[in-house]
Amino acid sequence: MMMGTVSLIVGSCGFLFNTNASGQVTARHDYMPFGEEIVGLGNRTSSNGYQDDDIRQKFTSYERDNETDLDFAQARMYANRLGRFTGVDAGPFTPADPQNFNRYSYVQNNPLKFRDPSGNEIELSGDQALDFIDYLEKKSGRKLKYKVTNGVYKITGSEKDKNFTGKVNKDFADAVKKVAGSSDVAKFNVDSNNAKNANNKNEILFFDDNEAAWNSQTTDKSGNKVIRPGNVNMNSINSVDGQDSDFAQALVGHFLVEGLEMRQKGGNYDLGTEGAHQTGLEVERDILGQKDKRYQQVGGGNSQATSGATISFVYTTVQYDVIVKNDGSATVNKVSPPTVQRPKK
Repeated sequence: MMMGTVSLIVGSCGFLFNTNASGQVTARHDYMPFGEEIVGLGNRTSSNGYQDDDIRQKFTSYERDNETDLDFAQARMYANRLGRFTGVDAGPFTPADPQNFNRYSYVQNNPLKFRDPSGNEIELSGDQALDFIDYLEKKSGRKLKYKVTNGVYKITGSEKDKNFTGKVNKDFADAVKKVAGSSDVAKFNVDSNNAKNANNKNEILFFDDNEAAWNSQTTDKSGNKVIRPGNVNMNSINSVDGQDSDFAQALVGHFLVEGLEMRQKGGNYDLGTEGAHQTGLEVERDILGQKDKRYQQVGGGNSQATSGATISFVYTTVQYDVIVKNDGSATVNKVSPPTVQRPKK
């Protein structure tokens, strides 16, 4: 017996139909495959598959801007009348596929077979990937769009959660939005059992090990760099967030943007004054509302901690003394003003 609702795409116009439990087929969306709208086919109601707001969402699922008549595709704008994007695709590409040479086309000019909801992805693996998504949503006030394939959560975009009533750190929300809306792919393996840093088994993983991921990268047959997913410890996030939520969000925002930046074409981890790590430090500073980036004494990196050791995160007006435990959780002591003297610029 067929239960519930089944959606399918049929016909050359890309109509979307619903089949109910009784086998009745009714039209749901009046869209053309490249995102055009067929007008005059009924009211725009939720029963016909529309949202309860006035956002014009097309077959592509993009939101249409009434002034420009362009569709917001997260990473780029899409001209539905032309069936083309207004900017080039950043890649990656398959040279053996001739369609890859057209960097403005939509889903290889085959919208009846393919659909590109956002053109963006964050890949999350690990036993606590869904817990991390839940954390990001609760702290940013944004709903993440994702799909699951073979245990990998692929985040394809985000939107403001209209039902969210909690307090939001705007800079953290902006960091989440940036990574979720990027045309590059940030990859993280989220767990609570990976307390040992992959770069050194005697060190404890505190929050992330993006630096170790960068240093262990390889090169594929095409000469492209391959960076493994950065390991993320949910024990660190949960324990620190329970003591100082802003500090936890600052460190999460850091590794999110850092993990994205170091996978971009020509990216580097740390060049001293620029690179993925330096960008992450700027995000961290903004989330905490500090004038200067974090100063950290030599020997204390996020993923370079030993049990019982104290790591001092020193900012302009505040200092966090962190004692890391064997499982990556930590005790946090907030000190203001800082007792550790920052080096002169």
